[in-house]
Amino acid sequence: MKNFFSRLFGKIIGDNYFLSLDLGSSSIKSLLFKISEDGKKADICGFGESRQFPLSDNVVNNEDGKMSRIISVAQKSISEACKNTKIHMPLRVILGAAGDLLRGDSITKRYIREDAKEKINLIELKNIIQKTQWSAWDNIRKFIRDETGYSEFNIKLINSRIQEIKVDGYRVTNPVGFVGREIVISIFNVYSTEEHLEFLNNIVGKLNLELSCIAAEPYAVAQALSVGSGDKVSALLLDVGDFTTDITFIQENKVRFIKTIALGSKIFNQRLSNELGVDNDDAEAIKIKYGNNLLSPTVAKKIALILKRDIDIWLNALELSLANISKQEILPRDILLYGAGSQLPDLKTALEDGNWRKNLSLPKQLVVNLLLPESFFNIINLPSEFNRPQFTALCALSVLSLDFIAHEDQISQSLRRISRIVSQ
Repeated sequence: MKNFFSRLFGKIIGDNYFLSLDLGSSSIKSLLFKISEDGKKADICGFGESRQFPLSDNVVNNEDGKMSRIISVAQKSISEACKNTKIHMPLRVILGAAGDLLRGDSITKRYIREDAKEKINLIELKNIIQKTQWSAWDNIRKFIRDETGYSEFNIKLINSRIQEIKVDGYRVTNPVGFVGREIVISIFNVYSTEEHLEFLNNIVGKLNLELSCIAAEPYAVAQALSVGSGDKVSALLLDVGDFTTDITFIQENKVRFIKTIALGSKIFNQRLSNELGVDNDDAEAIKIKYGNNLLSPTVAKKIALILKRDIDIWLNALELSLANISKQEILPRDILLYGAGSQLPDLKTALEDGNWRKNLSLPKQLVVNLLLPESFFNIINLPSEFNRPQFTALCALSVLSLDFIAHEDQISQSLRRISRIVSQ
């Protein structure tokens, strides 16, 4: 494997080049980028995409032949990303996967201090982080035990990020040295099964890349929206993939909720295939033409009627997924769609309709838009042909790398050590 990259790239390059790798359900996307000298921008160098078999099938049956096919597809994608550059070997990779491989959960805890006049020190903060992470770990294990088919002892924390710390209601970056009665801390944890984690690490190892981090793509997109923005973002993010849809609720830049429903754009392909008597490839082509308004009005009307039933099913699944959080929070008016299946215009129209959300705490007037990579303030030199919703998550991974670099401080290091101990 090393010889492949030696022939392709030649000698190793500097440390400020990274590779984002998006392991999608039916394709692998690559983004080569350079971090600017001030560490605040991701300078796009190249994109690549290569199709593959459904990724979930490969994870469940992680045989050598299937792994070899994944590696071959990834190599093609990386080669495409680097073909028009003079870049050599991109050593470090930010690996992203959607909710069917990785899960994420947010926890917010409130602590009352005995002496409000005493300055907060690092030992006290570490103790708060440790208590919070033990509580988060108990919640994660309970969820795995009660809601999935996996063993609670088969789960590992992959990475953890402090989303917010407040002292007496005031948001602070580092509370050490502050005084106050109340500390509120919010932490987001990404976790997965040992099986899935081994699968992801095997991919990186066989590609001879150095793993910088594994990221849950819904979290990466949420963070990318807030990085560089002067406003606090509150929105529902819907990543419509081929086989799943990831739902993310952001409240004032904090990820409050991530859930995956097992319905994606392929259900529309299957419906078109069954109703029109065509194969899946032709159904995909018809769906794309319909989405781009390239069909006659008569045919377009027929397609809309065929798709309506499955869109209603998708909306019902969305409503059920939001039911519990809706009882606790007022959901935002903004809905942002991205992913390969998000360009179907009927989804936007159906979301804007009020029927599906009558039992949810959503505003009467919703604002539904596509989320494109150009929405991220910290990306430069983005080619126009890649400013499409299927590349949104990939670009978000590059922005997330900036956040990791900028926040590699003493508190982040402590959180990483504590998280490693908690999940052992």
